[in-house]
Amino acid sequence: MREEAEYLSRRIEVLLKIYTLNPLTKEEIKFLRKFFSKRIDKISIEDAEKVYEIGKGLFVEDFDDRGFLIAMAVIYIRGYLVSKRIKEKKK
Repeated sequence: MREEAEYLSRRIEVLLKIYTLNPLTKEEIKFLRKFFSKRIDKISIEDAEKVYEIGKGLFVEDFDDRGFLIAMAVIYIRGYLVSKRIKEKKK
């Protein structure tokens, strides 16, 4: 599951380098780029939830399919982080 989460993160990182997300503020773009450039294990669940809200807003409010890709990728990444946290608590 980690490999898939890393793959999705790299794909979105490239997407953010290629496209200018006009509906988003400069701060949101900077936050997204920083988020997706991090190693998966260094990402916080809270930041993942913020990225989900940004992606969802981009898709729902601005009808931009890149928002869907961002939201789906971060849901997968968040799932990995939650499962990792649960496994660590069981130890």
